Amino acid sequence: MLVSGHSPCDSATARQARRRRFRLHHLRVRGLTLIEVLMAMFVLAIGLFGVASLLPLGQKKVLEGMIDQRKAQTAEGAFQYLAAQGGLNPTRWVTYAGVNYDAVKASTGARILCRIAPGSTPSASAFSTDAAGLLNVDNAYKDCALEFRTGKLRGQRRLIAGYVGATKTFQFDTTGTLGVAYNQFPGAPYVGDVLTNDVNSNGR
Repeated sequence: MLVSGHSPCDSATARQARRRRFRLHHLRVRGLTLIEVLMAMFVLAIGLFGVASLLPLGQKKVLEGMIDQRKAQTAEGAFQYLAAQGGLNPTRWVTYAGVNYDAVKASTGARILCRIAPGSTPSASAFSTDAAGLLNVDNAYKDCALEFRTGKLRGQRRLIAGYVGATKTFQFDTTGTLGVAYNQFPGAPYVGDVLTNDVNSNGR
C-alpha cells in the first residue's frame, strides 16, 4: 500500500542522503586540520628544545662530580704518601738555604735533599751533588742511607760507603765486601736526579 505523495524511489534517495550526511559529519569530527597539526608540531618542538638545553648542564654536573672525586682521591693519596715518607714528623722536616732550590741545611734527624751536580759525570758507584747544606767533612755521611727520588733509579736505596767533603761526592762499595746494603747502584744516575740522604739513618 502506498502513501499518497511518497514513492519508493523518494524514500531510497532520502535514506542515501542521510547516510552521506552522517558519514561526512563523522569524517569532519575525526579529522585534523593542517593548522592543528602545525600547532602540535610547534608545541613538540618547544619540548624537545627544552630537553636538549638540559643536556649540556647535565654533562657539566657529571664532569664537576668526577673532578671533585679525583681531588679527594689525589688528596688522600698524597696524605698517605707523606705519612709513609715521614713527612708528618716535624723532626724530619728540612729548611731550604743557599742558592740552589734543593740546597738543604741538615738538622738533627732531618733528610738532606740533594741533586746530582750539573756538569758532573755520575757513575753507579760515585756521584757528586750541588746541595749547599752538605758538610765539607770527609765521611760525614758514611753509613747513612741514600735514596733516589727521581730518574731511573727512583726508589733505589743504599748505605753510603764513603763521602768526599770537598766535592760532596757519595761513594758506594764496588767490591761487595761491606754487605749488600753498601753495594753500588744497578746503573748510573742522570745529572739533575734528586735524592735524599737520611743523616741519622742506617737504612732500616
